[in-house]
Amino acid sequence: MLSASSAYAASCRLTVEQTLSNTPYFGKGMVKTKQQSGDTATYSNVDDPRMIVNFTMTAAEPVDGQSRAEYVHHLDEYAAFSVNRVKAQGRWAESAVFPYDPVAWRTIEETVVDGVGPAFAGHMEIRLTPDCVLSADFISPSSPNLRSRWSQMMTAVADIRDNAANVIQADKWQPDDTTPTGATALAGGFVSPVGVIGLIYLLLGQIRRLDPPGFSTRSVLASCAVLTGGCLAYQIPVYRETVSHFRYVDNLLLLSFVSLTCLAGALLAQRAAVLGLISALVAGIALSVASSFGWTPDVNISFVVGAGLILMGVFGFYAWSEASSHKGTPPQPVQEA
Repeated sequence: MLSASSAYAASCRLTVEQTLSNTPYFGKGMVKTKQQSGDTATYSNVDDPRMIVNFTMTAAEPVDGQSRAEYVHHLDEYAAFSVNRVKAQGRWAESAVFPYDPVAWRTIEETVVDGVGPAFAGHMEIRLTPDCVLSADFISPSSPNLRSRWSQMMTAVADIRDNAANVIQADKWQPDDTTPTGATALAGGFVSPVGVIGLIYLLLGQIRRLDPPGFSTRSVLASCAVLTGGCLAYQIPVYRETVSHFRYVDNLLLLSFVSLTCLAGALLAQRAAVLGLISALVAGIALSVASSFGWTPDVNISFVVGAGLILMGVFGFYAWSEASSHKGTPPQPVQEA
């Protein structure tokens, strides 16, 4: 189970009766047969006492700053694991996850119960508040004559999510991570910027006729290489954790590309310098846009790096053009008095 404990937690003030008060089925179609305290209650079907639902109010695990999608993903993994374990034994089982407040999950399986024989057994957990989880374990004989009653019982348990609106308190979920992954991330975060860089490089072919880059331009290119290389080094732990999900690979490739082209531009001649400066400008814009959507490993660092690349790229072109224009200016004749 995903609940913290089978004991009634001091932090949880709800009782089973409070939670079921607006679900008429558990006062008409079923009767209470046992209640040890406010945190547990057992109901049996009025027509067949072998059909039983046992409710337990348990302590809820804190969400620990997770988004709803992350939490639901963990529930789905756990429910799937439980179902696969049953199926490995040759028995039927299925699971369901309810992603909206109150978040819940459910498993149903074929089993054999002492005194009942072949039966269906279900388990459902409903996160009613940040402190309370209602667990329901329900059993019915696997009989064609009881299928409609079994269906009613399952539906009634699931309907508690809606009927208990008077006690439900939603968790404060973190925003969902919308970072693109896989081919979508590569196309938008790496292939597109590199394509733009290549297109601009071809369109601005006349810039390659400038004089060889001077010290200022080479210094700018070297600074861009250091800036992107430092960003790569800082984010290596995140890359290692997320590479299996193919997340942030576009960011890794783009920073690596810019670092290499800027380093080449600082060491080689005009063509490499032009490519390096264009790469810095376009990558700076791409990083800034991605950071604004939260699609980078560290939004703040990536935004600073992106802004820095834009400024240094502009300054690099300006310094290069200024040095070339001054160098190409013919000497002025001296006026004699």
